[in-house]
Amino acid sequence: MNTLTGRPREAVISQALVSEAVEGRIRALALEIRTFLDRTPPQIRKAVIGEGIYLTGGTARIPGLKRYLEDIVGCEVRISPYYEMCTINGLKELIGDRTLHKWAYTIRNKK
Repeated sequence: MNTLTGRPREAVISQALVSEAVEGRIRALALEIRTFLDRTPPQIRKAVIGEGIYLTGGTARIPGLKRYLEDIVGCEVRISPYYEMCTINGLKELIGDRTLHKWAYTIRNKK
């Protein structure tokens, strides 16, 4: 946004600038995952480490994220082949299943 005119403007944003902006949050996330795994019972942790952790959503496509998380967390990280649709499919399941429906927020017509 051009602060003088208030109109949108086009600009090139470098990968280094984006990396700098998200680095702290991604590191905090990785450390939280590692802490969670450290506190997980051994039999469950073994299953998670054997299967790996799946990344979903558009953030999963950040270049180098997979390897970065693997280095800090200490297990394989996989990117879901349907990473862009995972949230939508999950919400579809929540809304469509009567036992899970209570976890979904839906807009109802007011009378």
